[in-house]
Amino acid sequence: MKSFKKYLIGIGVLLTLVFVGSYAYNQVGYKLAISDVEKIAYQNAGVTKSKVVSQTLMKSREGLLATYKIRFETESKRFVYTINASTGSIIDRRYKVK
Repeated sequence: MKSFKKYLIGIGVLLTLVFVGSYAYNQVGYKLAISDVEKIAYQNAGVTKSKVVSQTLMKSREGLLATYKIRFETESKRFVYTINASTGSIIDRRYKVK
């Protein structure tokens, strides 16, 4: 009975560590607000928020590097940016004329 309790406690501790580690991995490194990411991408693309007709923004990881991936469209172009979530530097940018 004692070994079964130790086993259950060990499993509980292991699950807690996995949960906390997963949470930390997915949250650590995101220092910029979403509005900051939008501003960086829009300024680099040379568009204003009023010209954007659709947008998606998601958290992403490139290895251990926390990033935001922002996709947006204007009437004439589609843009995709990958932005470092800590520094705001642009890692990748692409656009396509519609």
